[in-house]
Amino acid sequence: MRMRVLRRRLAIATLALLALGTSAVPAQAAPSDPLFVFSPIRPGNPFTPVLPPPGGTLNGPCGLGVDSTGHYYVSDYYRHAVDVFDQNAGYGPPPQFGMIAYITQVPDVDPLDGPCGLAFDAADNLYVNAYHRSVIKYGPRPNFGSGTVIAGAGVDSTHPTGVAVDPATGNVYVNARTHIAVYDSGGAPVMDGGEPLRIGLGSLQDGYGIAFSQHPGTLGRLYVPDAGTDTVKIYDPAVDKAAPVAEIDGSATPQGEFVSLRDAAVAVDRVSGEVYVLDNLEPHFAEQPDGIVHVFAPGGAYEGHLKHLIRHALPSGLAVDNTATATQGRVYVTSGNTDGSSVYAYPPGAATTAPPLPTASKLPGQGGSVEAEVESAAPADQPASVPARPTAIAHASQGETQQVGNMLLSVSAKLAPKKLPRDRRAPVAVSVGWKISSTDGSEPPKLKTIGIEINRNGILDATGLPACPYRRIQPASTSRALANCRASLVGTGSFSALVGLEGQERYVAKGKMLVFNGVEKGKPVLYGQLYSSFPFANSFVIPFAISRTKRGAYGTTLRARLPANLRAWGNLTEVEMRLSRKYAHRGKRRSFLSASCPTPKGVGLAIFRLAKTSFAFSGGTDVSSTLTETCKVRR
Repeated sequence: MRMRVLRRRLAIATLALLALGTSAVPAQAAPSDPLFVFSPIRPGNPFTPVLPPPGGTLNGPCGLGVDSTGHYYVSDYYRHAVDVFDQNAGYGPPPQFGMIAYITQVPDVDPLDGPCGLAFDAADNLYVNAYHRSVIKYGPRPNFGSGTVIAGAGVDSTHPTGVAVDPATGNVYVNARTHIAVYDSGGAPVMDGGEPLRIGLGSLQDGYGIAFSQHPGTLGRLYVPDAGTDTVKIYDPAVDKAAPVAEIDGSATPQGEFVSLRDAAVAVDRVSGEVYVLDNLEPHFAEQPDGIVHVFAPGGAYEGHLKHLIRHALPSGLAVDNTATATQGRVYVTSGNTDGSSVYAYPPGAATTAPPLPTASKLPGQGGSVEAEVESAAPADQPASVPARPTAIAHASQGETQQVGNMLLSVSAKLAPKKLPRDRRAPVAVSVGWKISSTDGSEPPKLKTIGIEINRNGILDATGLPACPYRRIQPASTSRALANCRASLVGTGSFSALVGLEGQERYVAKGKMLVFNGVEKGKPVLYGQLYSSFPFANSFVIPFAISRTKRGAYGTTLRARLPANLRAWGNLTEVEMRLSRKYAHRGKRRSFLSASCPTPKGVGLAIFRLAKTSFAFSGGTDVSSTLTETCKVRR
């Protein structure tokens, strides 16, 4: 009996430890596993007595760097500071992990904004990219000094998005969006023919991030993600100062392209020459979208990706330990923004081609679940004649990407605001979006029906709102529909569709979406009105039938079958819509959507299932997703 009690207490203690927010990988972990996932947590945890001030959390970790001793630096954007951690922070079982994690910090970095991109020279001077404002040079740890803004054209005036340093020459390279500005170690512009040197001028469209290669085979090359072309441009100033000598286009990745390199990050391993690129998988409709770190060989061949997706902080931090210490080659990447921020540390050669796993917030024991990933995996002995079940390749708190065959379906939902009363409902907005694409560039199957189930705690109530007649918005332009039914408007959004005319190649049509309160056959509906003016005017209306259930996690369901004329016109591949409307009725303020945060007393945060979506496609494919959210009690 005593042994059972001891075992039970040990099991409870182990589960409690896992819930504290810092995970250590078992000793027999696969090479692709992270060495550790370090999540600084609030004071009171006995296993992490030393924490970064203030409050023991990271708040907007949008930059990373490693000095010559192997200590890693994390930009704490919203606190205007750069925190310094020991290279073993978060590694190993208690009481080792976290004991010497936090070292010091650079405080008060640009009080008008905050730090993001970081770089070091050979003397460990720290260069900080104040987000879209400037580059500031500090001395080495531990004193740092007061910091000096790098002077010269192309920094303060062009919203710089990245910084890198050549340790041999001390030259500082600054991504100035449309070119790379170059400064010497003292901050003076490097001149070229009497003019400040501008690398990539005329070929770089919208640059984010920059990495300088110290690898012998690619020495001196600059790697620059370009959101204008969604490629990584590679410049070699010794060969051509204007045009890139090579590009990485992402065509070998599972998505067949880089989805979005806006606010991207890039790093290069000086020993292996491997190139790490952070790609945003959900650029259009996610507040904290999933991101993936792709890995390429020095010649640009695709090697795989880091095992876990991250929650993109727009931007996130990414760095390789290029020191001469035992940790050389270790890769660091930040995940999360203001909530659940953490740092992943991977060993050298950690690239994998297996489907990526969820973020740290969804790892077992981290307050999340990977049940969807397990449930959606197709059995090994499944007959070939049975359609493959969807494979979850992204499962974060606000979004999920699933793959069925070569089709990718990304779905997201979010609630705003997240701070709500515990004991009464308050006005809220709910956003839902989805994107349908393919892994090989082919046209995905056509969407036929949509179902959206909303958590029972959220109330949809149109009392006092007039109903918009269908004939008033179809056919009609966006402006005409608003003029006719503005009083019934409950949501707005956008859409994209692949349109094919007979004898012509398919093209992408984009337009606005308006959502109106309506009635059909005496029952409530929402009318989603779509309008595109290119290449000629087209409008369609999707009726969403509204139903309510008395049991289960979801209380309101919206279901729609895409009308035949819409499906004949094109393939609806992307939608983003936000439902929200405040109005007055009989002298009282009302909201079309309202919710509370019904947590027990003494608990200030709740994680709940916000929405469940279901999609049916031509060919018989059905895909469903469950999307979770958090709310905080508003006092």
